[in-house]
Amino acid sequence: MAQEVWNMLKAVIINAKIQIGGYTDRAKEITDSDHAWILRGNCAGFLTWPSKLRPGMPVTQKENPLYYLGWSFQSPKDYKDYANLLNEYNLRVAVSK
Repeated sequence: MAQEVWNMLKAVIINAKIQIGGYTDRAKEITDSDHAWILRGNCAGFLTWPSKLRPGMPVTQKENPLYYLGWSFQSPKDYKDYANLLNEYNLRVAVSK
């Protein structure tokens, strides 16, 4: 979903990043990330419904500083490349056990 919103923003010339991390606890490692959202400057967009927040509503740093931590991807392609590498890593770990 974050990739689709990123594409919509880019279409109207709004630069944003796809951010991943933790939304209830800080992800210490990138592989601990459990959520993706859109980050643009000082405004994070929460896109799904795992908590009390409404989807698509901006979240300020004061409301949840975790949305301003984590790892950023400049485009959906960058995120897809990461996701493919993560899947390959997980498969290799599973096979080696």
